[in-house]
Amino acid sequence: MKKVLIFCRSYYPHISGGGEISTQALAENLVSLGYEVKVITISSSYCKEVINNVFVERLKFKNIYWSYESSNSLIKKIIWHTIDANNIFIASILDEIIKKYNPDTVVSSTIEDISSILWKISKKNNCKVIHILRSYSLLCTNANMFKNNSNCLNRCLNCSLITLNKKFNSYYVDHVVGISNFILNKHLQFGYFKNAQNSVIHNICFDEEVEREKSPSNEFKIGYLGRIHPTKGIDMILESMQKLNDKNNLLFIAGKGDSEYIKYLHQNYSNIQSNFFFSGLQNAFEFIDGIDLLIVPSKWEEPFGRVVIEALSRNVPVAVKRVGGMPELLIDNEDFIFDDISGLVKIISDYKNNIIQFSFNLNSFRKDYIMKKWIDII
Repeated sequence: MKKVLIFCRSYYPHISGGGEISTQALAENLVSLGYEVKVITISSSYCKEVINNVFVERLKFKNIYWSYESSNSLIKKIIWHTIDANNIFIASILDEIIKKYNPDTVVSSTIEDISSILWKISKKNNCKVIHILRSYSLLCTNANMFKNNSNCLNRCLNCSLITLNKKFNSYYVDHVVGISNFILNKHLQFGYFKNAQNSVIHNICFDEEVEREKSPSNEFKIGYLGRIHPTKGIDMILESMQKLNDKNNLLFIAGKGDSEYIKYLHQNYSNIQSNFFFSGLQNAFEFIDGIDLLIVPSKWEEPFGRVVIEALSRNVPVAVKRVGGMPELLIDNEDFIFDDISGLVKIISDYKNNIIQFSFNLNSFRKDYIMKKWIDII
């Protein structure tokens, strides 16, 4: 069976978002299929360990800081990004590791702190090189292409210059995998990965499906699950609830984030304050099991929506804003995709009154289907 080296910025238990969860799921499922998998990741200090049958080697960061755990000044961030684009300080270590383990395939799952120089080194060592697009870090220094409360249609000069080496190094990638069509096409649009084949493979988001009947209660429980931040559009849900003016509509907001934004929401929507609640950090599946409709109203173009698939696996319908990669996840549910507040108002009202129905088609999100696509390219 083939030997696979997976490189990533951080690995369990260092989890900052869906990227780390998805990397772990990929590594563990490849091991269960018989592949010889090793994970090479970055940390604050060097160590080796085995986690759920996956060998993990943690390298001490070779930049001015490790981006996973540091919040730094603008000057330090500029220096970090400049080094990270083509980090010559980590190059010899990466070369030594690849020579030592001699993999058939190198997969870069998250490239930050590893540096895109990995692709050039891997190619020099005759490895097949696969990169997974999970964010906009190759295109944008903020990794989100969102500025001044709007999505960036083009790249600013600063981002274009700082990421120039990343674009050049993308020539060494054999196969690029987007977690959505949207993020894949965005990178191809800007001239990245010109020599690579490409695929769209969704993240593994659940192990089992749960059947659940719609609640007969008079209360209609709406849920938001994720980071609490202005770019996430929670205010759109509250605006919709104001317009609906139904005391039986309750909004539960789970997650952590911007305390000033939470204060703003309390102040601006005080007239419906008895209808929305901040639940703090929650187990995703337990939270989803307690609601009737999940709403994902992101303003920025998120590449993927793990929470969308998690909800579908629990038989809970989802409404998403028509931005980024999330509409792709609801291709059988166009009635649950909205563009503005009036569209969201209509979805809530129509679903609550049984005018529209949700279709739960999980075929392309099941683990077996996803891993078959990975086997085909590794």
